[in-house]
Amino acid sequence: MKLLILAVAISLAVLASGSYVPSTKFEAKYADKEFLFKQKFFFEVLRNIHLPLKYDEYIPYTKTWVSDETKYNDFAQVAEFFDYYKTGAFLEKGELFSIYNEQYLRQTYASTDKYFDYAVFARQRRLNHKPFSYTMNVMSDYTGKAIIRAFVGPKFDRFFDLQFYKKYFFEIDQYLVDFTAGKNTFVRNSRDFYWSVKDRTMYTDLYKKIMLGYNGQEKFALDMSEAHCGFPDRLILPKGWTSGMPMQFYFIITPYTAKTYEQGYQYDKTFTCGVESGMRFYDSLPFGYPFDRVINFNYFYTKNMYFKDVFIFHTEEMKMNQTY
Repeated sequence: MKLLILAVAISLAVLASGSYVPSTKFEAKYADKEFLFKQKFFFEVLRNIHLPLKYDEYIPYTKTWVSDETKYNDFAQVAEFFDYYKTGAFLEKGELFSIYNEQYLRQTYASTDKYFDYAVFARQRRLNHKPFSYTMNVMSDYTGKAIIRAFVGPKFDRFFDLQFYKKYFFEIDQYLVDFTAGKNTFVRNSRDFYWSVKDRTMYTDLYKKIMLGYNGQEKFALDMSEAHCGFPDRLILPKGWTSGMPMQFYFIITPYTAKTYEQGYQYDKTFTCGVESGMRFYDSLPFGYPFDRVINFNYFYTKNMYFKDVFIFHTEEMKMNQTY
């Protein structure tokens, strides 16, 4: 196999991508209008629960309550709740809550069996990076399938220092491609990297999907799932420096050899991590290849690999938004 990588360009590019990964095992089922109306109701009422209700169509629901006991799983708690409401016994806005106040504690127990058995939502600052993509142009005498592996690691001065620095090169992606004789061009975006997964769907994104479905602009799937096994894609790159952190990308292309798996085993990363199955790997080469072994520099550097120098910049979002 003769492969010569002529150029690899790393460039930043903003790419909009959904947070949902549809399951491939089942036929998709879509929500009807009645279901979406209920979802829309709960999201809009709870979205800004600390603010006055601004949706006029929901105002009539605030004038009365359903008194039919058969409509509730635990009518006694509902009745107690409205007794508190009618007598003005609830904690006023802006007042401090204390577990040592027997009345406040009782109000908490009215909605749950355990005091700490409730959800807490918070906002946390964290490291993130913009989506980026690279373009790879390859001249090949080979026609067939191959595997491209991509790594990111520290910049080093002397090539023989790679024997030491190889343990700091992290495999960020591998994928299967089809080669034809002559020039081949491949474009890969960081949101498509094989080993990484997206964040959980945010409230705002889910509400947007509900509204699009409710207004008939797109279908709202009921059986969508999200990959829960993988490295967070927002942490693929190191933090970087404001002046630019020198790093290297490393690419290697190897012929594709199909693996054989135990009959009956199926791997779906939205359902299982595939641990010990070997099905997460495209071929028989180990994770981290070729940095998983002692490097023999007499044979190591070949035409099917390429090092690319890059700079990773860090920008404080808070400073970007500051005005003076």
